[in-house]
Amino acid sequence: VLNALPVIIEKFPEVKYNIVGRSADLSKFKNITEEKKLQSHIKIHGSLSNDEMYKVLNESHIFLMLSESQSDGDFEGFGIAVIEANYFGLPAIGSKNSGIEDAINNGVSGIIVDPKNPGAVDEIINLGQFWREEGIAANRDQILRMNKEIGNYFARAYRYIRAAYSIYSDNEAICEQAMDHGKANAAIAKTVEELFEG
Repeated sequence: VLNALPVIIEKFPEVKYNIVGRSADLSKFKNITEEKKLQSHIKIHGSLSNDEMYKVLNESHIFLMLSESQSDGDFEGFGIAVIEANYFGLPAIGSKNSGIEDAINNGVSGIIVDPKNPGAVDEIINLGQFWREEGIAANRDQILRMNKEIGNYFARAYRYIRAAYSIYSDNEAICEQAMDHGKANAAIAKTVEELFEG
């Protein structure tokens, strides 16, 4: 996102980018923002309470979450934050080839882009230049009604996902208690020995 931001700022000089959540390396953020002169366009919030995060989402216009697969094969898991943003009526821009892609209905709840191409993000955000304001004004009531209906669907989906995650966490805890790691490791070692050394 920080690499895409200078391109976005060229077209939207007033843009503000809120970074929410724990950061593994704030010094890297600081170096990049200083190098690209982004300080006045970025606010790093760190970890927020739910109420504080909801306030940031309510004051935002777009949710942007880009993630690249790391050299060790690690990548972003399912984009629950994207679902939360959709719940607040925010369209999402997310990365392809990551778990974020699973949370976005491309072209409906947001857009999926290649995170290695900052220009793609700029072009997506700039689609507003093609809106026909007279058409929006003429269909205002219908648009508002549909937005509310879509919001209700996302709220329902978010409730189901939250409930499913609770069940998943509970099952994971039960399986962890039942697991004898010592026996499992011994069985794995024995199998490896039989297959490759026997």
